[in-house]
Amino acid sequence: MIDSFVERLPRGMQQFVNEIVLERYPEPARPFNKETATVVEALEDPRFIFRSAKGIAEQIFLAPGQVWEILESKDLEGVLVHSRSRNAFTTRDHYRQTAGWYNRMLDSFAGHIR
Repeated sequence: MIDSFVERLPRGMQQFVNEIVLERYPEPARPFNKETATVVEALEDPRFIFRSAKGIAEQIFLAPGQVWEILESKDLEGVLVHSRSRNAFTTRDHYRQTAGWYNRMLDSFAGHIR
């Protein structure tokens, strides 16, 4: 349904909705260890768009400090942070799949994603 709506937008807006909002972020790196892979799985939980480090820690039974280390590590590229709370994380692909085009556009205009 959203795709049919996006197709009816002018070409410039289609490009914005599909690419510009997210193209400045690199592709996520492949996880190097089991903990990192588990954090990525929790970030991509379909019930949520953004996850807090505490919520991830509770779900995967790791210490919150350990989750923070993984989220801030150079090993895990492609993690988006919602700038309003600074404790809301998601992956680039998950954000693209779960956030509607309207929310992606608003977040981009407001500068909430970094």
